[in-house]
Amino acid sequence: MRIVAMGGENFMSLQEPFEVRMDAQGLVRVEGKNEMSQAADSNGAGKTALLVKFPSWVLFGVTPDGLRGDEIACRFNSKTCKGWMTLEDEQGQWTIRRTRRPATLMVEGTDWTGETMAALQERIESRLGWGPKTFNNMIVFGQGNFERFANAKQEDQMRMLDEIQGIDLSEALARAEAWRKDLKSKVDAATTGIRVGEESMARLDKMVNQLIQGQEHFDGNKEARIQDLRGQRAGLVAQRDQVHKGMEDLGPKIQRIEELKVVYDKLTDAKKILDGTAQDYRTAASAFEEAKNRIGELDNKLDKLVAAGKCPTCRSEFASRVEEVRSAFEPDFVGLRATLTSAVMAKADAEKAHQASTRHFEKWQKLWPFGAFSSSDYRALQKLEADEGQPAFDKLQAKYTQLSGQVDLLDKEIAREEAKEWEGAEALETNRRELGAVTQRLEASRLGLDRANKTLRVAEYWCVAFGDRGVRSLLVDSVAGYLNERLEAHLAILAKGEARVQVSAQTTLKSGKQKEDLTISPQWSYGAAGVGLGSGGQDRRVDLALFAAIQDLAESRSARPFPLKVYDEPFDALDGRGKEIMADWLKEQARTHGSVFVITHSEEMASLLEPDRVWTVRMDEEGTHVEAR
Repeated sequence: MRIVAMGGENFMSLQEPFEVRMDAQGLVRVEGKNEMSQAADSNGAGKTALLVKFPSWVLFGVTPDGLRGDEIACRFNSKTCKGWMTLEDEQGQWTIRRTRRPATLMVEGTDWTGETMAALQERIESRLGWGPKTFNNMIVFGQGNFERFANAKQEDQMRMLDEIQGIDLSEALARAEAWRKDLKSKVDAATTGIRVGEESMARLDKMVNQLIQGQEHFDGNKEARIQDLRGQRAGLVAQRDQVHKGMEDLGPKIQRIEELKVVYDKLTDAKKILDGTAQDYRTAASAFEEAKNRIGELDNKLDKLVAAGKCPTCRSEFASRVEEVRSAFEPDFVGLRATLTSAVMAKADAEKAHQASTRHFEKWQKLWPFGAFSSSDYRALQKLEADEGQPAFDKLQAKYTQLSGQVDLLDKEIAREEAKEWEGAEALETNRRELGAVTQRLEASRLGLDRANKTLRVAEYWCVAFGDRGVRSLLVDSVAGYLNERLEAHLAILAKGEARVQVSAQTTLKSGKQKEDLTISPQWSYGAAGVGLGSGGQDRRVDLALFAAIQDLAESRSARPFPLKVYDEPFDALDGRGKEIMADWLKEQARTHGSVFVITHSEEMASLLEPDRVWTVRMDEEGTHVEAR
């Protein structure tokens, strides 16, 4: 597997389009020229972005420091970020093309079409034979924050070595883990089933007890309700009987009131007749007096005329003619006497009629119980009728009807209460049956859990066997000798034989027992003994030796040899002698590996390296340019 070329544009600070060859480049010094900053001359130009972050993003969609998505796109414009890399292996050349804004992934030179980005990424990593962590740790010797193999997690170390050796126990481990997961799921399900069954049993037992208590409560409430309704009914019946007796008592009173109403009507009519005859008598008596008075007046007038002996009009003497004068007035007297006679007769008739009406009135007056009859007696009759007459009877009858209806309703309610049955009987029987079924299921679940736990222990054994401390540990142990040999060879140059690094698949515990665990133990003849316990320069040389030894292992196994090496500021923490040794060592690496890229801003190191090529990453007003010469 080798990387032939790569290129792109608008990636982080690499705004301008670039294209570079990656294979057979020899020793390449990569320098930076920052012509835009007043605070730096090489920092920030884009060296690390070009050879560390860009290849990782194109291959895996993520940079070594975890950047992904649109955050890797150039922030100085909104154009599409593009990247491509052409690789070559036993199947031929193929090209990976990736973009952001928008996000796309395409692989040329293969038949991988119509697949999702996630599916394509899986195919890419399968064909490469390694993932981003192995690439970033074993191809790139990082600047400052290099995640050393010695300090990596056990599973990461194992996975890197698996990829390097072309060994894939992941499928067997995945099957064992899937089997264990399935069994664990069954164990969890059985455990949950048992817990649920026990909870169900407790719930059902509680429910049965509650239902029994509910039945007793229902029966007690039913009897109490019926007794209460019967008590209400007895009270209403007593009230109804009392009302009925009142109605019976009002019967004679109503009859009496009807009779009094007849008497009242008769008295009213008799009073009207009496008043009429009295008025007629007064009128006849007045006419009699008037007729009598007129005769007297006429007698008196005649007597005065006779006595005077003269006519009051002509004043002529008629003393000798008195009889003649009297004869002249006789017609008037005849008329007045006739009127008086009629008045006497009318008066007598009126008096007779008045006496008759008085007797009639007095006859009915004797039947009136309220004393002397008057028009105000009607109100007394109305009050009597309201209190003891038909209206009072109607009220009692309405009350009687109301009470009878209430009694009927209570009869129906009592019948309904007596007909009620406890609704929980069926639920109680159902819960008892379900309790029996749960008990059987619980027993079956306990048996199943026991079998699943036994099988789970077998699956866990194979997970350990195919895991980091199983067969893989044996495989590591098999290559430990080769790694120790190559470490010694590289340290002979980098440390002049003053340091030894021992790689082992076993760790000795304080108790003296051996534990399967990948360990790396550096020891200097003068100074530190242990990972991370040396000086910065000492640790840097151990890192480089381990880095190179593992790549040597990859090439010797020829499973997925790494196509190139990138060293990002490898001279940090080294003294002058160390830098000279490092430069010689890098030249040797370039002779044995097709392309070795050394990123450095040190002019001193530029003269020590004597590179085959120089790449300049230049940032100016037009953007960042990559110049290869």
